[in-house]
Amino acid sequence: MEKQNKIPVLRFPEFKGEWEIQKFGNLTNRISYPVKVEQGELYQQIGIRSHGKGIFHKESIEGKGLGNKRVFWVKEKALIVNIVFAWEQAVAKTTSKEVGKIASHRFPMYQPIENKSNLDYLLYFFLTKKGKSLLELASPGGAGRNKTLGQKEFENLKFLIPSGLEQGKISSFISTVNEKLKALKEKKSLLEQYKKGVMQQIFSQELRFKDHNGKNFSDWKEKKLGKVCDVKKGKQLNKEQLTKTGEYPCINGGINLSGYTDKFNSLENTITISEGGNSCGYINFFKVKFWSGGHNYSIEINNPEETDNDFLFQLLKHNEAEIMKLRVGSGLPNIQKKDLVSFSLVFPMSKEEQTKIATFLTAIDDKVNQCQGQITNIEVWKRGLLQQLFV
Repeated sequence: MEKQNKIPVLRFPEFKGEWEIQKFGNLTNRISYPVKVEQGELYQQIGIRSHGKGIFHKESIEGKGLGNKRVFWVKEKALIVNIVFAWEQAVAKTTSKEVGKIASHRFPMYQPIENKSNLDYLLYFFLTKKGKSLLELASPGGAGRNKTLGQKEFENLKFLIPSGLEQGKISSFISTVNEKLKALKEKKSLLEQYKKGVMQQIFSQELRFKDHNGKNFSDWKEKKLGKVCDVKKGKQLNKEQLTKTGEYPCINGGINLSGYTDKFNSLENTITISEGGNSCGYINFFKVKFWSGGHNYSIEINNPEETDNDFLFQLLKHNEAEIMKLRVGSGLPNIQKKDLVSFSLVFPMSKEEQTKIATFLTAIDDKVNQCQGQITNIEVWKRGLLQQLFV
């Protein structure tokens, strides 16, 4: 190994010198506390999500339901691995929340040796590309459940690691970034919950806006979607006609873009409804020109003087679950145009009221999107950071 590879690209200035090669088994102690299962007692098992997404708790089960499974008490402050999906970075850190829970023999636990290793550092390391490659190396075999982590191979893994003090500094810094991400995700979740609640109040007419004179608007009336707008099916573009980047996005049903193209068939500020696939009925809104594919409907308002486009999007989004129930077919489900145009919605008769509602709800959407933008930027920055802080 070349000398320059023993020092990370990014480093805190107070630390000097090369990192040392250490074996995982020399940095940690394997811990094991077998459970003497009582048939009538309740036990709660844990699981570990892949891609470093943490621990989850399963439903409680009686001891007799465990059969002959070998289970162990989960101890806090340990690195725990799912040996079946370790190659997919199914690694996590146990906390006080896991005390009293159990895990099968497929979830070995390791506690760091003081002054040699830092628990958070080890976790963050195995979530890097280098860490993932080592987990794959210790998980020989084919795909899926055949790629089981060899525990001896795992303990014999060798990698470069700094002093305990530098490990602590690195892990503390990454933990601060994670706390920022957590706070933003919680803020986004609260905004989404707030919007969901207020939409329910608005569209049930429990909450009403006043007009510019402070008076009540007129009553709402039921209308068929086809009376309000024209539902247009898009035109199919084959995969060969799409690129990964381009001037105009292409939506061909589903939630995500199908790709990009150099032409468009739909104008900006257009509402779309997915026509086919598992997500048919999904409501979207495009602020830019785009190509509407063969499994997609575009919504064009018949009379803009009577119907606010942004309001219609919010109303459709509120009714998305009901629209998804229009799907037919068992193989590749789809929503037929005749069912969409016959779908009933309750509308405010006043466009002014529609606009007030749309402005209010769109402001919440803007805050949600702002949070998501910050989350995405920090996650991208964090991924790059991890690659440069570790060797």
